[in-house]
Amino acid sequence: MPSELVCNSAALRRFPSIQAAEFKNNSALPKQKGLEIEAALGRDGGVARDHGPSLVELPVPPDDVIGADASRFMPARESESQRDAKFAVRVLPAYDYTCALTQYRMIALNGKTALDAAHIHQLTQGGSNHPTNGIALSKTAHWLFDQGFWSISNDYKILVAEDRFDERGDAAHLLKPRAGNSILSPQNQHYLPDRESLTWHRQHHGFE
Repeated sequence: MPSELVCNSAALRRFPSIQAAEFKNNSALPKQKGLEIEAALGRDGGVARDHGPSLVELPVPPDDVIGADASRFMPARESESQRDAKFAVRVLPAYDYTCALTQYRMIALNGKTALDAAHIHQLTQGGSNHPTNGIALSKTAHWLFDQGFWSISNDYKILVAEDRFDERGDAAHLLKPRAGNSILSPQNQHYLPDRESLTWHRQHHGFE
């Protein structure tokens, strides 16, 4: 590379948002100066921020420009859907893809299931994605749980707020007759619902 382009190319690589026109008056900088700049930029990110442009007599870019450039090289944050998928992959197999309330089991041949990995202590209320804060539920059981129509005691018995709703239909679909029954336990006892999470759910929904 010609000596007059060494420092300019280094600065452009480090600060791509700076317009090329700003380098017109710096094309004659010697190669040695360019090497010094490259060394400074490579050794210390603080030098790159505070002194890099000034070494070639350029203005320091605004913070928002530097931030925008730097963000292009930062790893993408894990999305909410990715976190939910990881949570489900740990919770659903622990219950053998079976609803802890109704014991309805469903898994398609392609691996998909109608069951949800439900959070006991809601994420939006400070809960975590730890599998012991999860329980496998059918979609109806999940909705009823999140709405506080039923909860779980610390000895894993089903609690039902019978005075909050009316229901009718086939016995297999009714909630009230399940009061006092035990939930289905996960195959691995290390995945049993966390009692602190269960306490939060009961208190949050007025069971105690």
